[in-house]
Amino acid sequence: MDIISFFGRFHPLVVHLPIGILLAAILIAFLSKKEKYSFLASALDFMLLLGAISTALACVLGYLLAWEGDYDPEALFWHQWGGILLAAFSFAVYWFRTRWKKKSKMPANYSHFIFLALLALLFFTGHKGGNLTHGSEYLLQHAPDPLRMMAGLGPKPVPRPPVIHLDSADIFLDVVHPLIRSKCQSCHNPGKIKGGLLLGTYEELLKGGESGPSVVPGDIEKSELYRRVTLPEDHEEFMPAEGKPGLDEDELALIRWWIEQGAPGSGLLADMEVENPVAARLTRMLGLNTSESRLPGLQAAPADTIALQAAREQDFIIKRIAPGSNFLEVRLPFTGRGLQEMDITSLLPLKEQIAWMDLSEGNVQDDDLAVIGQFGSLSRLNLSGNPVSDKGLASLSSLKELTYLNLYGTAVSDAGLAALKGLEKLRSLYLWQTKVTGSGVESFHSERPDIAVTLGYF
Repeated sequence: MDIISFFGRFHPLVVHLPIGILLAAILIAFLSKKEKYSFLASALDFMLLLGAISTALACVLGYLLAWEGDYDPEALFWHQWGGILLAAFSFAVYWFRTRWKKKSKMPANYSHFIFLALLALLFFTGHKGGNLTHGSEYLLQHAPDPLRMMAGLGPKPVPRPPVIHLDSADIFLDVVHPLIRSKCQSCHNPGKIKGGLLLGTYEELLKGGESGPSVVPGDIEKSELYRRVTLPEDHEEFMPAEGKPGLDEDELALIRWWIEQGAPGSGLLADMEVENPVAARLTRMLGLNTSESRLPGLQAAPADTIALQAAREQDFIIKRIAPGSNFLEVRLPFTGRGLQEMDITSLLPLKEQIAWMDLSEGNVQDDDLAVIGQFGSLSRLNLSGNPVSDKGLASLSSLKELTYLNLYGTAVSDAGLAALKGLEKLRSLYLWQTKVTGSGVESFHSERPDIAVTLGYF
């Protein structure tokens, strides 16, 4: 059986030879009709014979590879017989051409029809082979919907919106599924069901294959998927197989964390307990800014529509942080209107829902911070470019959910940092172009080394 697999695995290498040779032969067949390229005609028969022989060799090797199993029977049937017909047709075209040469020249109409048929059969067989490797929708995955409908496929799936904030990411749809699709699905799709395992959907992932469930929620020891991806690369059961690159350190850690969390099929990261090391790995994997703040560790009821309308009438820009989340982001209008021309108290009925607030360059005063200090769900606050001082900063000591604070270009000094020492969740603090000194930061860091302070640049 090993010797069969050994030779069979040369099929992906050899199969590209007949494709290139026959395409060249077809091109020569049409170009040689023009007087300018008539000299190519002498090579056509040789190219046809070489293409036919290489197609037959690819068929033999493909047959041996099919002995490994794990292929969709219908897709394998059409690819296999397409290859056999292509080899037979190539030999037939070569035979007819050499026979016709002895009698007379092959009629032009026959020649065009024969080579167009050869081209169609070549594309059909290649397409079915691609389906075996990449799945039945591979060729038309990005095709326009009308073309997909003509091919019997549904409309293109609506793509996931890009993840801008860590908290807006869905644990399965944005993290786990894309990872598995990129690393594993080439061997575990409807066209190539290696080990009886499909990984296209959450349900298929849980179901597993011949070795049992691939993922057991909450049980890392019984999750076959995790066992396979953490084996030594030279182990015969290592995944991904066939020399494909394995998962890196971050990816392995996130798969383990997801399983230990109960392997949820959906859910925003904002609603999950994500410790800092895991958040850092997620941030790197999703390509986000490492200073990205998290949502508060609280639950929020839907915002009152009347209160929302009243705040928007004050020209505050208010948006949901993520689809399905009740937490809100508040910004000042782009018209340059400052906070002194607006009523910040109109936001108080929304204090449980407001998690992010950007009041940069808004002429925010110390008295306004006394109001902002009442927003207990606030996780991210940008006060850059405002004339706030140490006096106002003391009002922020009640923001227990605050993880990010931007004080760039304000009047705060070393003395004001004392009010921030008790903010247990604070992780990012920007102090560029303030009155805070290097020694003041060192003193602050001696008590709060877990806070990343940016003083000399932004």
